[in-house]
Amino acid sequence: MSIIVTVTTTAVDVLQALPGAESPSPGGANVPNPAPQAPEGASGSASTLMGIIKWGVLFAIIAVGFLGAGALGAGHITNHQRSSQVGVRMLGGAVGAAFVYAFIYAFLVGVAT
Repeated sequence: MSIIVTVTTTAVDVLQALPGAESPSPGGANVPNPAPQAPEGASGSASTLMGIIKWGVLFAIIAVGFLGAGALGAGHITNHQRSSQVGVRMLGGAVGAAFVYAFIYAFLVGVAT
């Protein structure tokens, strides 16, 4: 038996043994799924902090994209291949980071609602 199956089975058994736990349905345990909520007094500051982080990451992605384009252009103009390669990698990283940023945001919004 794998470790993951053992841990999952043990967790379900522990949750079923809690006082006030409902009897399991034929498909598994009836574990409550409460809506997420911010701690008292932290909802405003948590939202502000998340907003600052999101803008900072977005700014970093855009800055790396422009720096990569500049390095790529400078490498081609001066015939410096290493600079050109670094620029291509920076541009690729910026595009990849933008996709990850968009995916994570969409995933978190979907999970939180």
